[in-house]
Amino acid sequence: MSQINVDNIRNRLGGAIGAPSGIVVTGVSTFSGDVSIGGTLTYEDVTNIDSVGVITARGGIDCNGTATFGADGSITTGSNFSLNGNALTVTGASTVVGEFKKAGSPTIQVTDTTNSTDLQLRADATGGLVRTASNKPLLFGTNQTERLRIESNGAITATGNFTTGG
Repeated sequence: MSQINVDNIRNRLGGAIGAPSGIVVTGVSTFSGDVSIGGTLTYEDVTNIDSVGVITARGGIDCNGTATFGADGSITTGSNFSLNGNALTVTGASTVVGEFKKAGSPTIQVTDTTNSTDLQLRADATGGLVRTASNKPLLFGTNQTERLRIESNGAITATGNFTTGG
């Protein structure tokens, strides 16, 4: 095995050397100044990352504070927000507010894709509206039991004691 001991290596003009076939470093490599990588950098034990472009994280992203993701699909969160699989959870100590804002007629629509049933909540200049977007009835209930039904033809059916006041 050969060994070369030198203090500095420069090209014939005194500048940086070229390594067109690559460099393999075993042990510690120290850089001063900026490092530019034109391909993919893989490193297993990174404390801080400052990246411009796309980051791929194999084991997830763990934030010890507020997390802010993307401009178009923005998620800014503290400890009271969870978006996990098919569940969105927002919790709070006293008041929890969920706002869906749009100029015109903002609509929140919940759809059962199995049987094409829709429930819509809508607000516009004339007031608020709760409705089904299909020919299915609108049901209201308590304790997982139907108490009031409004059929698609407008017929109303109440279950249990029906009291009017006023």
